Amino acid sequence: MTQPAGPAPGRGPLPYDQARYQELTRGIAGLLARSAPSGWRRVDLRIMMTVAVSDAVLTVAMEDGTTRAAEMPRDVLDMAAELRSIMYRRDRGTWLSMRVMLDPPGSYYTAFNNDYDPHWDPEIPDDAYAQDLAAFPRAEENVPGWLRSRAGLPPLPAPPVEPLGPVEQKDLLEDVTSLLVDALPAGWQQADVYHNALGSHAETVSQLLMCNTHMPRLWTPPPAADDLFGRLRRGMYADGLGTWFTARYVLTFPFSYQVEYIRDAEPRWKTRPEPSAYAEDLDLFPRDPADTPAWLHPRA
Repeated sequence: MTQPAGPAPGRGPLPYDQARYQELTRGIAGLLARSAPSGWRRVDLRIMMTVAVSDAVLTVAMEDGTTRAAEMPRDVLDMAAELRSIMYRRDRGTWLSMRVMLDPPGSYYTAFNNDYDPHWDPEIPDDAYAQDLAAFPRAEENVPGWLRSRAGLPPLPAPPVEPLGPVEQKDLLEDVTSLLVDALPAGWQQADVYHNALGSHAETVSQLLMCNTHMPRLWTPPPAADDLFGRLRRGMYADGLGTWFTARYVLTFPFSYQVEYIRDAEPRWKTRPEPSAYAEDLDLFPRDPADTPAWLHPRA
């Protein structure tokens, strides 16, 4: 069920209380489980919220392979608003969207998106974001570019490109996980994501397996995925050795992922790059001749 955007409780930050956090998340999950229809395979609730407006989508994936809307239990949005307030962190803000996913008989998983565009449909007024930043302030460096734009703040200079060590690479992959878990369609079980890149050409494609059917389906990740994989690719450049051309990222419900990097083989393009992209890639990521794959030479 999609609940039209409307007023949400106008709360600001509240002190964090771990016991209350657990009470609220368990309470929301319990309300969803009790309201689920017979024969359910997955209950999926996604909430988007600012201090001005809220929106919620409640979807049930059934064992027979169908999906259906479900009635939103009372009090869920009020509980989510309180949860949002106690999860505020000074200078880091709080979540913009959250997700609660249940599997029978009673397992539940929660995910929170602090940094990425929730993609309201229809979009909310820019002023709603400005009000939210006033209520839940963030440090300058913790206001992402899209949010700065929507809230009427000037852009910040792009950070310098620096090599990424194992810890920084893991942090970016955790960001990819947060982004995808927030955006994936209800009932997803596994997302097989390929990011292909050459020069300034980049594409991200994905195939999904669902929890209640064996039929795979195509899915397009949100645009922010291109940026995250691009940062990862630039940061993994090694002098003379170049960087990877394809990252295969496999996310398995709820939060488990594996990643493989292909550094030498040409990607299987969905849309072939312009010929200039081959030379552009060598300019951006120089390689020694011995470490330059043959398929890159003819177009360089």
